[in-house]
Amino acid sequence: MKWMLLALALAGCARSAGAMNGGGGHGASGDLAFTAPEADGGAADLASSAADFASFVQDLAQPARDLAAAADLARAADLAQSSSDLVVHVLIDNFCNSSTNPTVINAPLHVPLHLTFENDSHDYESDIWSSSGYGYLELAQGGVWHDPVEHCMNAVAYTEYFDVGIAGGPVGDSCPDYRLQIHCN
Repeated sequence: MKWMLLALALAGCARSAGAMNGGGGHGASGDLAFTAPEADGGAADLASSAADFASFVQDLAQPARDLAAAADLARAADLAQSSSDLVVHVLIDNFCNSSTNPTVINAPLHVPLHLTFENDSHDYESDIWSSSGYGYLELAQGGVWHDPVEHCMNAVAYTEYFDVGIAGGPVGDSCPDYRLQIHCN
């Protein structure tokens, strides 16, 4: 029944357009020519077109799934990171240059960050001093110090640092300490 109504509607539109363009709605004299359904597949062709149109309308009636609210992307409890252990390599060369590897630390809040400092200098002891007022002085070449403090446990984002350099501290501007920044975000 639907396909018949569709066919009649299309036939009426084609005839009207053909008449407006000087044709009688039949043949190729107008810009829009109407071909009888029997000539191009008949009722079966119109029925399949009507079915396609019906499924298209039905698709439009469904809510868009890709525009729906986002799923909760929080990490599952068993995948949550419980702590982070990081080795910081202290590097002091023979030209009074101090540095660390990594050079900066960016860590998440509420995940305990445990630091271990390893003096990789072959010739110098190192001092490691925290902005919180503690540290290790005269860490021997090849020595290891496990920082006892859990970092990044505050409620809000913050930055702290360790000054790392040659044991005994900098001498004027000649042997400056390297400042290892720890950004807790």
